[in-house]
Amino acid sequence: ANSFIPKYCLQFADRFAAFARPADAAHGMKPRTEVQITQVRFLECFAKGFILHFRGGNPLAANCESSSEFQRWLGALVPLIPEVDLKAGRHAKLVEDLQKKKIL
Repeated sequence: ANSFIPKYCLQFADRFAAFARPADAAHGMKPRTEVQITQVRFLECFAKGFILHFRGGNPLAANCESSSEFQRWLGALVPLIPEVDLKAGRHAKLVEDLQKKKIL
C-alpha cells in the first residue's frame, strides 16, 4: 500500500532536501533525501501538493498543509524546473502565472 511519511522539506539555491523532523535540519543533520535542483526534470502538481521527477531516480511527492504553503513552494520551484504539468486542475492558473515570470 502507498503511504506518505511526513518529512520536513527545504529548498536551497542548488538542492532540495527532506528531513525526518525540523529539528534534524536545524541541527545540521544529514537529510534523508537530497537532490540537486538541476536533476529535477519535471514538476507534477496535484490537489494538495506536487511530485518532483528526477533524472535517474524515484519521484518525490510532497503534500502541503495549506494552499498558501503550496503557492510558496510553486513560486520557488517553477522558475527552476524545465517542465511543469499544466494539467494541475485547480492549480493550473497559478502554475501558468508562475511560468510567465520565469527568467529565460
